[in-house]
Amino acid sequence: MQKNRTGSAGVLLIAGAVMSFLSGAIIGCSNEGELGEARAWATLQGVDSTYTEDASLRTPFVIRDAIGSGYDVAGFESGTTDSYVWVLLDDGTEKVKTSIQGVHPLVSCKDVNDLVRKEKVSRAVANYLREICGAPSVPVRGDGHSA
Repeated sequence: MQKNRTGSAGVLLIAGAVMSFLSGAIIGCSNEGELGEARAWATLQGVDSTYTEDASLRTPFVIRDAIGSGYDVAGFESGTTDSYVWVLLDDGTEKVKTSIQGVHPLVSCKDVNDLVRKEKVSRAVANYLREICGAPSVPVRGDGHSA
């Protein structure tokens, strides 16, 4: 008597497909890694292209749910360029993401304290802003230190 092996192969195929889908969904929903961070970087680029010409903005200021992304972004004067430096306040990672790599935003320590008190700001961003507050905006090397 021969057993029907087609049924168990079908179950294995379905189980494999479900596992593949779930692992892809978990990885796709993560904020970590290149793909997970793409939305955060796209938000910074979108805000930069939308607001960079608006000289009427008083800094620092916060754009909530920037371009419909779900992320809040703070804008600061750069001091070295004609555009603003945009900082993602909290994207669920402990990484600092800014629109202009290598340039610190100009920000007072009072403004940093107000921002941290009023807005949802990640620990990494709060620490970064506290480290640079009150300092002149200077170009920095790729490792984050002054050039």
